[in-house]
Amino acid sequence: MGTDVIEQLGPVPTGPIIVDLGTNGLANRMRTLAGFLVAGEALGLDVSFRWMPDAACPAEFTDLFADDPRRLTAVPSAAERGHPMPEQIRAAWTPHVEAAAFKARWARALGQLCPRPALAEEACALADTHSLSARPGIHVRWTDNRLVLRRRGIAGDLPRLRDLAAALAEVADGRPAWGCTDNPRALRTVARSAGVQLDTRSLDHRRWARVSMTTGDWRQGWLVRQRPTSVEDALIDLLTLAACSEVVGTWWSSFAGVAAALGGRRLHVVSRHAITVAEPS
Repeated sequence: MGTDVIEQLGPVPTGPIIVDLGTNGLANRMRTLAGFLVAGEALGLDVSFRWMPDAACPAEFTDLFADDPRRLTAVPSAAERGHPMPEQIRAAWTPHVEAAAFKARWARALGQLCPRPALAEEACALADTHSLSARPGIHVRWTDNRLVLRRRGIAGDLPRLRDLAAALAEVADGRPAWGCTDNPRALRTVARSAGVQLDTRSLDHRRWARVSMTTGDWRQGWLVRQRPTSVEDALIDLLTLAACSEVVGTWWSSFAGVAAALGGRRLHVVSRHAITVAEPS
């Protein structure tokens, strides 16, 4: 990503780039911010960002990461809210996201986000205790992406549990594995079907919320991220995945992709019809 993107943008805008992160979950916020940091570097522009807690990610930035001088705390002005630059830049970089050069820069940009020491230390302790560098990791996402994609009519590629189990069995090749999930029952089913010994903190450490189906809430028995501490747990999970030897992830989920990029690991993305393998940048 470089002069080709600048040419698509036309006249180089004046900085800084101001990115509002307030409508996505943890991994998507990390992915988006890293992408804009790459764009800012390519365009020679400073990048600032606002991290606004919402239902998908109720934690403050400083609950998760060491504070960053690029983080803005003031409410955006009307002019800033209407500024087209972030979307203009996003449109320019989109054709380049699969290029090796972009992926390498993006992975380095992710590394600029420094987890809060207590969270990093817990993740490191888990990595050491469970020898994660010798184990594959799997992230089973089994919640909102399924509902959202069904509403969009494009859920046909979502993997079934047996698809994830087959991928895990192939990648593990007899080794024990590490697992992260937003649905303990789904993760247990995948591990049992794969015949793989699986260690995880997701089954006994998380703060789970069970929501009644009689209220019309489809998330019964699944993780509901209603508290900042739930997002802290998610970041620890992401860091432990990054420490694994390779990562198996669920299609249409950024979580495993961000973890694999952060750790420089091979990523296996499982859809219903195929497994796509991405080598580390």
